[in-house]
Amino acid sequence: MNDQAARRLLACHLEDPFGDTPPAFEKALKAVSASEEFSADYKKQVQLDSRAVALLEKIEVPEETIRVLAEKVQSASDSILSPRNPAMISVAIGFLLLIALLVWNFLGRPAAFPPDAVEIAESAVKFDGATFEDSGIPAGELVDWFVLRGFDGFFVPLGLDSVETQGATIAKIGNQPVALVDTANGSARFVVFDHDQLGIEIPPGEWRVADVGGGRSAAIRQQDGMCFMVLMKGSPQDVSDFARRGGG
Repeated sequence: MNDQAARRLLACHLEDPFGDTPPAFEKALKAVSASEEFSADYKKQVQLDSRAVALLEKIEVPEETIRVLAEKVQSASDSILSPRNPAMISVAIGFLLLIALLVWNFLGRPAAFPPDAVEIAESAVKFDGATFEDSGIPAGELVDWFVLRGFDGFFVPLGLDSVETQGATIAKIGNQPVALVDTANGSARFVVFDHDQLGIEIPPGEWRVADVGGGRSAAIRQQDGMCFMVLMKGSPQDVSDFARRGGG
């Protein structure tokens, strides 16, 4: 996990008084501890959180308020809770609509494109292809090319491995090594990187597609701890078709 992703995650983290820390926050804490500046900022945040909690704990709810609320609940007539009550019918319909919306939100809509991946795409397009080393071989045959230059884990999904390339290089994004490859016709750029180093979390084998601005779209997937991204001009549908049909 990179420093930027760790800071965003810890900004919404409140330490559990029982000591239970989710794994994602443990990773973020480890990433922040490597930087004196970030560690100092996080310590200040923890101190402010502790003061806020202490102030909230000192707030006392007046007994009169508790008594009045209890009386209101007890005085509610049985007719209000009747299934024939129009108000109750409206509440039930609203609840069912809410359930339907949640089901659509989590199961029906397309999987979300990681926000941090958009930033990686924006950085990747800024590298000048003229500075790339000539490759001139299919993308899938560049594994050894990158290993010899110190980049391990390069891969190309089946279907795209036969796409001819014209140049390749190793760049730095978020202070982490990233493999960049331009296709022979210059229509697309492949980006490969360690998902953990740059804080990208997506299920293995699933394509995620999005418009990343500047008239470009991107498709990304994860495999064996590495992320593969396709960047090209066009709509999300264009890059989706390119990725799934092997660039043909």
